[in-house]
Amino acid sequence: LGTAYLPAALLVLAGSLVGSKDKSKAAASSDEQNDGTRLKLRTILSILFARHILAPLGGIATIQLLGATGLLPAIGSRARSVVTFAIMIEACMPPAQNTVVMLTLDGLTERAGRMAKTLTVLYSLAIVPVTVLLSFALHQSNIMALK
Repeated sequence: LGTAYLPAALLVLAGSLVGSKDKSKAAASSDEQNDGTRLKLRTILSILFARHILAPLGGIATIQLLGATGLLPAIGSRARSVVTFAIMIEACMPPAQNTVVMLTLDGLTERAGRMAKTLTVLYSLAIVPVTVLLSFALHQSNIMALK
């Protein structure tokens, strides 16, 4: 089941993109009013800001807080490096496509199509920030120094 999930989720994501494309073409050809299928720049920028600025800052703050309270292992230890890197990875990745799968399973195909479009744009725009943030995470955690 675990190995079948990712291909199935990708099929649902692709199907949502195709299904929403057909509906948006039909709406455009019949000159109907916009039903909210267009992506808004403000929405995309808000999500990018939250995922690539606020979340990493929250991850750094979490690491600092856990370190200050003594809940993290000693600085320089393998465990500290691994935990720090894991927290930083979680804080800088783009949103998961599970939302599309959940919306589709609930029968909300129009919303799933909009979410699939949004995720496609977000994943495309996340290439540079995720690369920079993961490089920072590697440096912060000092995980590359582990032998």
